[in-house]
Amino acid sequence: MTRYRRFALGTVVWVLVVTAGATLVWTVISDAGAEVAGELPTTPVASTDGQRASDPPTPTATATGTPTGTPTGTATGPSAPSTSAPQEPAQPADLVRRTWRGAAGFVVAECRGAAISLGAAQPNSGWWIEVDHTGPDDLRVEFENDGARVRVEASCVGGTPSFAVDSD
Repeated sequence: MTRYRRFALGTVVWVLVVTAGATLVWTVISDAGAEVAGELPTTPVASTDGQRASDPPTPTATATGTPTGTPTGTATGPSAPSTSAPQEPAQPADLVRRTWRGAAGFVVAECRGAAISLGAAQPNSGWWIEVDHTGPDDLRVEFENDGARVRVEASCVGGTPSFAVDSD
């Protein structure tokens, strides 16, 4: 074999090895990422109250005394106990939980009488969050991205979370 053929063959083998290695690494990283993040939606996702993520933010409510995490469309009346999965405990009778959802993310506020507390807050992709107040008198969460800011404030009015939203 001539020197040129050995060089060409070596180059082809090197390209094939690098391509195979890169493909293997990419596949492993992609599979690991899919397990961590799940599948990303390709269309606007509707929330449980029928509002799309791109719609203007409106407060939504969770009924008092209903366990959170109950699948949509299932009966909420008495039923036989399930042995397939443990159920979350019901909310205490004096706990009222409401959720604000908007393009920036969501905030869950909980009232026990006049005291408010932050149940959860999470920004949507491309936004970050700053929690300013977590109760017991008021609640304030700010969502920001490169060009916008959304401030969500909540307080207990008659034992129920009431949201006020200000955006820039």
